[in-house]
Amino acid sequence: MAINVSAANSQAAQISNESDRLKVAKAHLCSYRDALRSSWQADETAYYIRAINDAIDKIDKAIRDMQSLSGDIKNTAAQIKREEEERIRRAQIAYDDARRNLDKLRQHRQNLINDLGNYAPAAQAGVRGAIQALESQIVTAERNCNSKYTALQNAKR
Repeated sequence: MAINVSAANSQAAQISNESDRLKVAKAHLCSYRDALRSSWQADETAYYIRAINDAIDKIDKAIRDMQSLSGDIKNTAAQIKREEEERIRRAQIAYDDARRNLDKLRQHRQNLINDLGNYAPAAQAGVRGAIQALESQIVTAERNCNSKYTALQNAKR
């Protein structure tokens, strides 16, 4: 199954956008903490500021995790896409090789059929035997070619 790199990048962008929203929330908390620190001098202020700092630390970790996840999604999607393209390329080469081999066998058979009349009657039996042997090879080559074609189509899915 082919990966939709655009969808993966879109999801990574959504995670990145949420990370940006957390940055805004962190900035608001920092402003609130600074305002609290400068305008309120009660004993409990230290506890509030410590709690806000803990929340800021958690937000920072979430931001880092989300940014890392976003990058990982993009990188993984691109890597999978490259692997899929390579698998298709190899399958195409295998199919092309099988097709060329089949065409070569068919052409050889046709050449023997075309030249059959040029042989002496005694030699024609040997040529017919060679044609029959080619028929068997062609059937095998057709199966191989069909198998490689199926593998190529599966690689493209």
